[in-house]
Amino acid sequence: MDLSAIFHRSLSEMAYSPRPGHFAFRLRARSGDLQDVFFLYGDTAYPAPVVKMERLAMEKTFATPLYDYFEVEVVTPLVRLVYAFELIDVEGKHLYYYGEGFHPDLSEERNDLFKFPYRFRSFGHEGPKWLSEAVFYNIFPDSFLAPGVAPSLTRNAHHGGSLKAIEESLDYISSLGCNAIYLNPIFKAMSYHRYDTEDYLQIDPALGSEEDFARLLEKVHKRGMHLIIDGVFNHCGPSFFAFQDVLERQEASPYRDWFYSLSFPVSYPAKKGERPSYATFGYEAHMPKLDLDCPAVRAYFLKVLRKWVGEFRVDGFRMDTADECSPSFWRFFSAALKEVNPEACLLAETWQNPRPMLLEEGFDGAMDYDFRRSVLAYLSPGGRSDELLERTAYLFNRIPSAYHGGMLSLLSTHDVPRFLTLMGDDRERMALAFVLQFTYPGPINLLYGDERGFLGLREEEYRRPMERVGECPFGELLPLLSAIRKEHPSLRGSFFHALHSERGGLFAYLRKGEEEAVAVYLNASEESRALEPLPGKILLEKGYEAGKLAPKGYLLIERIE
Repeated sequence: MDLSAIFHRSLSEMAYSPRPGHFAFRLRARSGDLQDVFFLYGDTAYPAPVVKMERLAMEKTFATPLYDYFEVEVVTPLVRLVYAFELIDVEGKHLYYYGEGFHPDLSEERNDLFKFPYRFRSFGHEGPKWLSEAVFYNIFPDSFLAPGVAPSLTRNAHHGGSLKAIEESLDYISSLGCNAIYLNPIFKAMSYHRYDTEDYLQIDPALGSEEDFARLLEKVHKRGMHLIIDGVFNHCGPSFFAFQDVLERQEASPYRDWFYSLSFPVSYPAKKGERPSYATFGYEAHMPKLDLDCPAVRAYFLKVLRKWVGEFRVDGFRMDTADECSPSFWRFFSAALKEVNPEACLLAETWQNPRPMLLEEGFDGAMDYDFRRSVLAYLSPGGRSDELLERTAYLFNRIPSAYHGGMLSLLSTHDVPRFLTLMGDDRERMALAFVLQFTYPGPINLLYGDERGFLGLREEEYRRPMERVGECPFGELLPLLSAIRKEHPSLRGSFFHALHSERGGLFAYLRKGEEEAVAVYLNASEESRALEPLPGKILLEKGYEAGKLAPKGYLLIERIE
């Protein structure tokens, strides 16, 4: 038994309470080490010298080349728990794990054990009901053109996309199976990308007017769709009124506390690349960093929230650079958001493990770049499904399962090369990526143009203008996948069980709900692979015949017991 591989962390994603009366606990061990794991728990305040302990078997949820993962759900009226793990290795040897150590016997002293001190009302999480079912069409506004809509030629327009072009494209967006829209920044700004905001209370004139935005939202909501917008609160642009006041009045400015690390006299660098005398996003002089712990800044963003979510009925925010913002601000903002609209969502941009942002800061979910990296590694030449399984186990165990419905799976975004480009323009591999994405838990992010096979390695390429001429290579697959996902609740839940992984490219998994299940088989290798699928009805297939799955083939089966 490799004790160094055994791991549990109290009061974390490995010990949490998703809702009153329910607790979930996880344990990690080296692959193949443990025959059984039992969870022992009791009442911390048990009225006797020795706590009476209950014993539950833990389920092995993932078995990967490196680790086995175990989980148990405890249903109990107790609000305080002491607990320990009973470990039984393959030779039948027993060992107890508690208090961050290993012991031959279970201690009768309750304070030696792991503890869940108290189950507060604020514990747990239930995201907006619509979020886990969302298929977002992600639009970079300046790049989004539409037939019959003249490009904008004003101010900071680059390609000239507009809100009107989005409005005129709602039929097209819906036809792809998308039921939600995520817009990159739309507020008045200096640059075409609009991540240097000038006024958070105004629509950028290059995109349209408030009336245009209100009309777009009305039409989106009439279709039963949702729309979220990018919030760039970590930093503003140099033309933001508060920063302009600092430049003008220096230390006498009433807005000096709105910014981080001002060094007076504050000046805007005259030359590109010159270090500014104030904190910024990265070293970008045109993005001064805001102090979100300043009460006046919080009051301003409360006005922003009330206008766009309260008055215009925007369905939530995706927050840019969220992991560089004050955690206490997010707790404040998320609470205010839910007061205005309990069904509005708050998603974080982060390129790493989002656990603290979900458990501690009030986010409903996050952009899942870890998912993108996992799929990219699997579908690249030499990719192995056993490595994908290892990565998948990490993705599932890094956060409580209550948050799986908020993790936005993505392949392409406006910040990274188009996924199809990284696949070497191999559309069959891109199709495999879409199948995996649409059969994975959580909402989906589809960047505009990916359905049309857009390529791009550099910024000016992957933010290319939208075109709706010529073929649409994934125009049939995406609506089919979306319809299957909509029809089968198991594909929108959090259950995931690996059926097959190997050093080659064949990967299979089961998504199960309360009343039905869907099995998914993917072959990323260059050879046909034999398989024995679970009995059931074929929902979708490419290259499956007589017990063999062709290279770059896939198979979806509705399981029949």
